[in-house]
Order: sequence, then C-alpha cells, then structure tokens
Amino acid sequence: PPLLLSRFLSSSCSLRSLGLVIAQGNHLEIEIQMSKYFQSGEVYTFSQVDAFTSTPFSGNPAAVMEMRNGHFLPDNVLQAIAAENNLAETSFWRKREEQEGELPSTSLSLDLRWFTPTIEVELCGHATLACAHAVMEEKPDVEQILFHTLSGILTVSKLEDGRLEMVFPVHRLDQRPDLIQAVGMAVSPPSTSTSPSPTLSP
Repeated sequence: PPLLLSRFLSSSCSLRSLGLVIAQGNHLEIEIQMSKYFQSGEVYTFSQVDAFTSTPFSGNPAAVMEMRNGHFLPDNVLQAIAAENNLAETSFWRKREEQEGELPSTSLSLDLRWFTPTIEVELCGHATLACAHAVMEEKPDVEQILFHTLSGILTVSKLEDGRLEMVFPVHRLDQRPDLIQAVGMAVSPPSTSTSPSPTLSP
C-alpha cells in the first residue's frame, strides 16, 4: 500500500529500574491506504516510535496503529502490515467497548496486540511504551493507560517530567511451570515462616 510521511516529533527517554520502564521516543507518522483490503478505502494512521533514546533514528523502534470502528483488522491483515513494516514489533490497539468501572478522565482502557514480521507475541515492553507515547501525543490530557493484553493488564503512567513508566506483569513461579522447565529448575513450596512465595532450586 502507498505510504505518506506525515510528521516527525522528538523527545527523550531512559531506562530506570527492573519492573519499571521509563520511556518516550522519536515519533514518525505514516498513513496507509487500505483500499487493497476494503472497498471503503479506509485510511489508517500509524506511528513509528524509537524508544529508549533521545536521538532521532536510533533506539528501539516499534510501529503503532490504531484500529478503527472498535475492532481489529483480520489477523492475516495485521500480520501482513507487520511484515511490511519489518520492525521487531508492530502494536495494534483499539478502545475497549466496556471501560472497567469508573475510570478517571485522565485514564484510558485499551486492548493491545503485538505482531513481529512473522508471528503474534504475548508481550513486548518497548512496543507497549511506543504505543503509550503515540496515544498520549494525540491525547495530551491522558496520564495513564491500562493496556489489556495476552499477558494481562499493563499499566503505563506519565510522570511529571513527561517520561513514561510501565509496570510489567508479575507471575508466581508455581503458576508458570513452562518457565520453570525452560530454565531446568524445580519449585520449592514457600516457607510458612519467612518466604511468602515459592522459591527456585537447581
């Protein structure tokens, strides 16, 4: 599909601590004419965001595309777009039909999916931050986004200095036997006196 370069925005980012990621990124917007897939010829705008850098055309890039009309495009179309982008990940997001309770006016609840050029993945940190950056650029009053993903809910918040903070999901070791097996470890039951969670042993 034909591409149209729209604009370029510059910002900064950094990595803070384990579990919390702080980021913004360089922001590139492109439009795709979807007439190849739809008779209506819908136009979708997507952004390319470079996370973890304050220098244009560096850092960790990801593409971000909003899904129109409250639904995701067919999976084969999402995969084709991600393959054509040829970035590590492309993020596709949509507004949730039902908001969770009474969210503050400065918060959003969104569905988010990530595709590499070949497959859909369950989790991608830098592409989540890229998505949050793109959404908050368009909606400057938003200070927090709850992303509903295959890995659970990821929360991204805007800090006072403009950087973004994300809390990764936390899994109990005894609830992820696939991870335990992958590293060749065994799970020991938690101690009743000292440890509130299971521990690993060789």
